This record gives sequence, C-alpha cells and structure tokens, in this order.
Amino acid sequence: MKTMLKSNQGIAMVVVLVITVLLLSITGGALLLSGLNLKTANNLKTGGGAIYAADAGIQHALSLIPTGSTFSYSTDVNSPTSLVPATTFNGYSYTVTATNDSASTGGNTRAILISEATGPNNSVRKVRAYIGRSGSSWLPPAALYFAGTQDSHKFFDPDGKSFLITGDDTNYDGTTPSSPAASIPGIATNDAGDTTDIINSLSSNEKPLVKGQGYSASPLTPSVQTVATTVNIEQLATDLYNQVASATTCPPKCTNGLRTSSSTCPTSGTPPDPTKCILGTDAAPQITYIREASDHIHLAGKVTGSGILVLEGKVHIQGDFNFHGLVVIKEPTALSLDENDGDDDQSSTLRFKMKDRAKVFGSVLVGPNGERLRFDIKNQVKLYYSSAAMSMVNSLWGSGLPQPAKLIAWNEVMQ
Repeated sequence: MKTMLKSNQGIAMVVVLVITVLLLSITGGALLLSGLNLKTANNLKTGGGAIYAADAGIQHALSLIPTGSTFSYSTDVNSPTSLVPATTFNGYSYTVTATNDSASTGGNTRAILISEATGPNNSVRKVRAYIGRSGSSWLPPAALYFAGTQDSHKFFDPDGKSFLITGDDTNYDGTTPSSPAASIPGIATNDAGDTTDIINSLSSNEKPLVKGQGYSASPLTPSVQTVATTVNIEQLATDLYNQVASATTCPPKCTNGLRTSSSTCPTSGTPPDPTKCILGTDAAPQITYIREASDHIHLAGKVTGSGILVLEGKVHIQGDFNFHGLVVIKEPTALSLDENDGDDDQSSTLRFKMKDRAKVFGSVLVGPNGERLRFDIKNQVKLYYSSAAMSMVNSLWGSGLPQPAKLIAWNEVMQ
C-alpha cells in the first residue's frame, strides 16, 4: 500500500500545471483573437471612413464643376486633369482628378472622376464616378446675370426712374401669369464683391426698380444676389455657335457684325422698313449668333426676335428692341482701360449698353468680364424674367443649355 501511494506522489502538481498551461493557452488565444478583432474592426472603421472620404471628394468635385452641356477635361487617363487638390479633414484626405469618358457620345458628354482618399493606419480607398449633365429644365440665375471677377462691374451705371429689372415671372404683355413660376433674382453675380458694387451703384430711387427673389420694400432691399451657379459664358456661346455652324446667311449667323440698318437684317413690310429687323418669331424661334470684333453691334429701331440671341463684342441695344428668350452677351477678351464715357460709338471703353425702350422677356447673361467694363441700363429699359420664354428655349435647345453636373454611378476601385 505504501508503494502505491508513493507512486502517485506529485500527480496533483502535474494536473495543476497542465490545467494552468491550458488556461494560459486559452487566455492567450482569446487575447490574440480579441486583438485581431480589434485590429480588424479598426481597419474596417478606418477603411470605411476612407470610403466616405472618397465619396466626399466626389461631392466636393461636383460642386466645383461649372454648368454646361459638355466636359473639357483631359482625354489621357495617364495625365488626368486635377479637379480637387489634396483636402484634409478629421484625419482623412482626398484628391480628385477628371478625364473625359471616351466612350461617351462625342467623347465629351460624360466625365470620369477618380477620388483617392487616405486615412489613419495608411488606409487607402479609391472611387471611380461617372458624371453626366442633368436633364432637367434649365433655370437662368437671374433676369440679368453677370459672370466675372471682383470689381468687374464697378461701372455698372443704371439711370433714371423708369427702367425695370425683375425676376418675377412675367407674360410677354407685361402682366403676371395666372400661375406664375417662382421668382428668381433680378440681378445676380457669382462674386460677392460685384454684388456689393452693384447694390452701391443703385440710388434710393433705383433700388425699388430691381425686383424679384429677396426684394423688400421695407427695409428697402433690391433683388441683387450672389449665386452659387457659375455660367461659363464662353463655353455657352461656343455651344450655341456650333448649333448654327452650318448657317451661311446673316442672320442666323453673322460673323462680321450686324447693324439694324444692314441689308442683311431681315425686315418686313412693303416696301421693307429699314428700321425693322426680325431675329426669329414666337411661331418660328431661332438661334441668332452675331459676332463683331472690330466695331460694335448696334441694334436699334424696331428690332424683334424670339429664341436665343448671342451677341459677341461691344453691344448697344436701344430703340424699340423687343426679344423673347435668352440673350447671351459675350464681351470681348481685349480690355480697354479708358474710363472716359464719351460718345457710345466712339468710346474706347468696352461696354454692354441698353437704353430707350428696349425689352427682354426671358433672361440676359453677360460675361466673361474683367475690370473697367461698363454696363449701362438707362431710360425705359425693361428686363423681365419670363417662364414662358424659358420654357420655349428649354423645349427647343435644352440639351445645349448649361446644366449642372450629375452623378450617374460610382464604384470602388480595388487596389
């Protein structure tokens, strides 16, 4: 019996050691798995955050893309256009580049954005987004819109107590529609400094003559606003020019300018009245493109039109001018620094001027502008926003109007 007991001596210690080892192994394994789970969860968190950051980059880029009908980025995927430089927030950063999608119609109606984001733990995520143009009806930024840099419009010179610029919906006869569309600003710019300059140029008698969205009689607040929408006037003019590129007559396409008294200006009546000029009718609206590089475009007398009128150069509109639709004024790129007013036809100051009884029902867009360009709105000029005119323009040429960028689809690019 003593021998048997001696042979079992120490077994308890062995059992304790084995159990201890097993417990330590289990504990170590649990700790290891827990650490891996924490690391995995952290990687998922930072990786997921990087995805969100990459998506934020796409949204950032969308806000920067100007309105238009096409895209003009690089077509070389190896040398893309930088759209958003490195932008950092909350430990994450992203960059966005753009290329035109060669698979789209014409190669310029769709763009591809690549947003690459980095985050903590060197997490990297990349998103590819396909961008197109919105197909919704285009709404002008204002009844009168200026696209330019600060101080572009320091010489905006309204005059008198009879002009009117209104973003309130108006019929062609000057009445309010039975179901008017929402008001838009009377005057809008894309630069806060320009907006301030224009407001300061209005006297207390003139401020009530600029109506529309945001207008208030008390306290007296003219409808002059800074808008986020940026219309690329140069691109818009080019797009509209291309739509009448095959035209060989003046109008609709006049590359050497046009004066009301010109023999190429279509007239009516028997005998024809040289003071009349017809640039489209409500029954047959048209795009009319007039370019003048050396002198100025002079539309006076009884000029009527309907559709879209693009005027490139120094522009004087006066008399009984009456147009239904969209008027685009593309100012010359060469600027004069002569501030002398002088005679309108001789002054070297480049300008867009409307006076007498000229009327536009629709919208007027002016740009691109540099400093010391002067814009005069005088006498009984009336600029009305008209939803009827813009509906006509959208129905005929909506695909060529400046539309905001629209996200079509996106996917993660696996590394």
